[in-house]
Order: sequence, then structure tokens, then C-alpha cells
Amino acid sequence: QNFLKKMSDEIMEWFYFLSPILLMTAFWFMFGDKILGRREPERRRTEPPPKKVDPKDYIFLTKEQLKEFDGKTREDKKTYLAIKNDIFDVSGNTDMYGPEGSYGCFAGKEVSIAMAKNSTKPEDINTPYESVKLNISYTDSLESWYGFFEGKYPMIGKVVEDKKNQ
Repeated sequence: QNFLKKMSDEIMEWFYFLSPILLMTAFWFMFGDKILGRREPERRRTEPPPKKVDPKDYIFLTKEQLKEFDGKTREDKKTYLAIKNDIFDVSGNTDMYGPEGSYGCFAGKEVSIAMAKNSTKPEDINTPYESVKLNISYTDSLESWYGFFEGKYPMIGKVVEDKKNQ
């Protein structure tokens, strides 16, 4: 009996010693990030993929015709831009590509070179991308931007030299 009493006293002593440490550790794991001002990483909003347009329903526009789709010229306010001669409908994002948008200068234009160079310079916008030899860094940037647009906006057509060949 004396042995059991002594054993239980030792266990209780350890319990009293360790319980504040265990409590502080649990508290730190639960609230430490908030105490240090760290925020939980923001969750990326997942948007549904763009509506796929059947290639047989593509529109074919010359660069001159594409200019009409700048978000202000046409009555329907459609906004298109082209990357690698593929036309994307960006009408749903007027904050970015509308007339007053951050990248409104891209609306109604072929913007491959501007995208590759991450540029909004007029000389990079509407430059035929086949006519410019891009280095590997610009090529990677262009492919990345193309993938972004492909995943976010419907690709609805192609830019062509002239309508006679269609």
C-alpha cells in the first residue's frame, strides 16, 4: 500500500509539473500564428473553366475587324483580344480590359508581343507576333500568358490576314 501511495504521489507530481507545459504547447499550436500576426494563406478562388467554343463556330477576323471589339466601338460592347492569333472574349472582365480598365489598351488588338514582354508600350501592341524573334524568356512568358487566358476566357476565333482565304 505504501508503494502504491508513493507511486501515485510521483505520478501526480509529474502531472502537476507537465500540465502547464502541455497546456502552453497546445495553446501555442492553436493561436501562435495569430499572436505573431501571421495570416492563414488565402484560398484561391476556383472559377469554372471558360465555355468551350466548337472550332466550327469560330469567328475569323482581320486585325482591322478586331479593332471594333474594343469595348466601346460596337453597340454590344464586346471586348476581344488576340494572343498568338487566337481571339479571346474578355467582355466579362471590363475592369481589366474595358475602355477604362487597367489593360484597356489591349482591347481589340493582337497582344502577343506585349504579353511576352509584360509591356503596355504601343510599339509592342498589335505587332504581328510571327514577325518578332522572341528569346526563350519571352517565349516562356507568352506561353504562360496564353495558358492563363485559355483557362479563364473562351477562345472564340482566329485572326486572319484576309477574309478571302476563309
